[in-house]
Amino acid sequence: MKRRVFAVILALAMLFPAFAVAPDAAEAGAIIIEWNEPAIPADEGEVIDLSAYKVRFAENEESAEAEWEYNGKAVTSFTPETAGVYTLTAKSGGKEKNVYVVAKKAADKEYVLYYNGFDSADALDGFTKTPGMESRYKVENSNLIIDGTGQDMVRITLPEWLGEFGNYAITASVTSTDEKDTARWNSICYRAKGHSYPFYHMCVRKNCGTGSGVEFALRTPSNGWDVKDSGTHTSNQVTGTYYIYNVRVKGDVIMQSIGTNHIIYNDAKKEYKIGCIGLIANFSVMHVDYIKVTLQLTKPE
Repeated sequence: MKRRVFAVILALAMLFPAFAVAPDAAEAGAIIIEWNEPAIPADEGEVIDLSAYKVRFAENEESAEAEWEYNGKAVTSFTPETAGVYTLTAKSGGKEKNVYVVAKKAADKEYVLYYNGFDSADALDGFTKTPGMESRYKVENSNLIIDGTGQDMVRITLPEWLGEFGNYAITASVTSTDEKDTARWNSICYRAKGHSYPFYHMCVRKNCGTGSGVEFALRTPSNGWDVKDSGTHTSNQVTGTYYIYNVRVKGDVIMQSIGTNHIIYNDAKKEYKIGCIGLIANFSVMHVDYIKVTLQLTKPE
C-alpha cells in the first residue's frame, strides 16, 4: 500500500511542471510580449508568424491580439534579412506600441538591442546631454569622454527608444581619471525617467575594492539618494585600466558585476520597472570604450 501511495505522489510530482506552465499557455497558446520588454527575439532569415503573439500594451493590462505594421504597411509575418533591430507597430483597440524584432546570427548567443563603440563623429546622435553642460562631452580616440570634474553629476542618456524597455542587460567598458578623491565614482543608470529622475544606478567608486565601493542605489523622485545595496570589488580601480561593468535587469531581479565578479544581487520588489539608460560622472572624468544593450530574457542567477 505504501509503495502504491508513493508511486501516485511521484507521478503527480512529475506532472506538476506541466501544470505550472498552464497559465501562460491558457491564452490560446500565444506568446506574450510584455509592456516593458517589447521585443521578439529571432535569428536572421527566420520567418516570424505575428499571429502567434499577443501584446500587453501597458502594465496590469490584459494582453491582446494585434494588427501589425512595418514601415507603414500591414503585415502578418516578418522575416529579418540580417542581424539587427527592426521596428514594428502593434495596434489594438485604438492603442499602439512599438515592438522590436531583435535578430541575431544563428551562431551568436546575444540579441543586441544597441551597440556603440564611439568610432564616428555622429556617435552621440540621439543622446541627451545635461542642459548647460554640452561642452563636457566629446568623442575622442573611439571613447566617449564625460568631464565631471568639479560637478556632482554630469549625465548623458542613450537614445530615448531604449527607454521603452525595463528588462535588459547593459555592458560597458569604463575607466576614470582626474578624480577629486578616491571615493569619486561613475555609473550606469537605468530605468530612468527620461533624462530626469527617479532612476536606479550601478555606482562604481575609484576605491571600489574598499568597503561599499559598488552600490545599487535609487535616485528618488525628491532628487535624493536611497542606497539599496552595496558590495566590494576584488581590488580598487587602476587609472588607465578599463573595467567591464555589467548590469542585468529582469522584473524585480537586478544583478551588478565588474567583469566576472558578481557583486550585487537584489530581488526585492522594484517600484520602477521601465526607463532610459545613461552614464554619469561624479567629480571625475569618465572614459567609455563601448556600451552594449542586449535582451535579458531570463532572470539573472
